[in-house]
Amino acid sequence: MVDKLKYYYSVGVRGLIYCVVPTNFHYLFIFVQSKLQWNSEADVEVLIDEFMKNYYGPASTAIRLELQSEFWYNDLDVDIVISDP
Repeated sequence: MVDKLKYYYSVGVRGLIYCVVPTNFHYLFIFVQSKLQWNSEADVEVLIDEFMKNYYGPASTAIRLELQSEFWYNDLDVDIVISDP
């Protein structure tokens, strides 16, 4: 995910539209993607921890373990189609 966002930025892409986002942890996905679009060098794990702490509070550790069991967590990838208007 991070590598593709860095590549897109290097070739001039300045915005993305997602046709599909995960239904589980939807807000986490949007949070991390948004932060990475502002700073492609950000540490994804730090962003996830920040989101979890602020969104889930004391339950964040248990929820983080659940997140890591999600099938898309390690394989999350983003594809983009570039077209001229």
